[in-house]
Amino acid sequence: MENLSKYLIALRYRWKLAAGVAVLVSVSLSVVVWFLPNEYSANTTILVDPQKIPDKYVSATVTEDANERLNTLTQEVLSRTRLSSIVAQYNLYPGKAAKEGEDAVIAYLKSHIKIEVKKTTGAALSAFTITYRANDRFKVAPVTNRLAQSFIDWNLEQRQSLVEGTTKFLNDELDQARQRLQVQEARVRDYRLGHLGQMPEQMTANLQTLGRLQLEQQAKADALNRIDQERLALLQTPGGELALEDHHTYVSPRTQLVAQIAQANRHLEELLAKYKPQHPDVIAAQDHLHELQAQLDAMGSDTNPPIDAQTAGSDRSARLQLLNRQRDQIVQQEAALEQQVRHYQQLVDAVPVREAEVSGLMRDYESAKANYQSLLEKSYSADLATELERKQQGEKFQVLDQAITPDRPDSPNRPVFWFGAFLAGLAAGLGAVIGLEQINGIVRTEADLLALLPKGATIIGQIPNIRTIKSVPGVAGVRS
Repeated sequence: MENLSKYLIALRYRWKLAAGVAVLVSVSLSVVVWFLPNEYSANTTILVDPQKIPDKYVSATVTEDANERLNTLTQEVLSRTRLSSIVAQYNLYPGKAAKEGEDAVIAYLKSHIKIEVKKTTGAALSAFTITYRANDRFKVAPVTNRLAQSFIDWNLEQRQSLVEGTTKFLNDELDQARQRLQVQEARVRDYRLGHLGQMPEQMTANLQTLGRLQLEQQAKADALNRIDQERLALLQTPGGELALEDHHTYVSPRTQLVAQIAQANRHLEELLAKYKPQHPDVIAAQDHLHELQAQLDAMGSDTNPPIDAQTAGSDRSARLQLLNRQRDQIVQQEAALEQQVRHYQQLVDAVPVREAEVSGLMRDYESAKANYQSLLEKSYSADLATELERKQQGEKFQVLDQAITPDRPDSPNRPVFWFGAFLAGLAAGLGAVIGLEQINGIVRTEADLLALLPKGATIIGQIPNIRTIKSVPGVAGVRS
């Protein structure tokens, strides 16, 4: 409080100094503010237009976050090469370029460009604003619009490059997957061709064939047994007489075959009454009937039946020869059937091994096929996305407001600066008084006096202010 009164007293004595310093500083700063260069700014807003076709129809290939893509585009657009072309096109900062060089001009231009992102409620941005500040009123708008167009062009070029790169990559992968699938298909095909009849899906047919062959074997064995019985009966007939039932009535071989055919027909009819024509027993009975009919056809007609024992002996010899030939044929047929049975049995026995081997081949084939189908679908989707970008139906940047030439400068705000100059002048005047008061050493208060006296000294009295009266002509007196 004492210091404040001290400074007020000093200000009362030195008010002229304070006023002079304040006026000088205020006027000087006001002149500086007056000559400050004007700065103009222009801005444009770019809207992020989303993809027009829903994602459920065409999936977007460019899945990069919009903020990250904007950051990448900013680095591209504000690169030294791009800004250098803008400086050359609009002849920006020629004086600065001559003094400090092109790098300084590029850095100065970049510092006067501001990009402000405007986000929606979600994570993606909806628009961003480009602002450029400069001293030339007629260049700020063209430069701002050029920067906006650069963002639009680079965004379109980058998206097309991304989708085309993705499409090329998927097409290359699809070609490789197709080649791998063809290799797997060839392996499966060659394996199946090399092991025909041994595949798991052929096991049922092999078992059916094996069962039919075994039935034929049984039929051949039965036929062979009948032939052996007939041969034994012929060989055991006394006196050259052949007896089928009572060994007294002679019956020719043709008659025997006719009787056997009639019996076989009855047997076949009985089987057909029980089973379908495809039944193995029916098939075996039909084969046996056909064999008997063939034997009968081979014997020819019996126009001269035997009438004596000599003729019967001749017929017995012929019959034995026929039975021997039939027996030989049946034995050969049995051997062929046995070979076929062994073959089909080997096919059936090989099925488990082939099943394990073909399972590994099919697993590789199905994996290659699934990979190929997946890449094929992705390739189709990428082709659609590429066409979408080519027709500019995907997400794109669109200028919402073009930059226009400003009517008045943005800075400096001279009224505010002049008011600041006035305040600075007042502060300078007060500072001058206070500073001078600090350094001149004049004792004005009791505290100043005590500071000069030795420690412990006291003040015993105070002389009051003495006022005198000066004589003025025509006035009684003036107190001073």
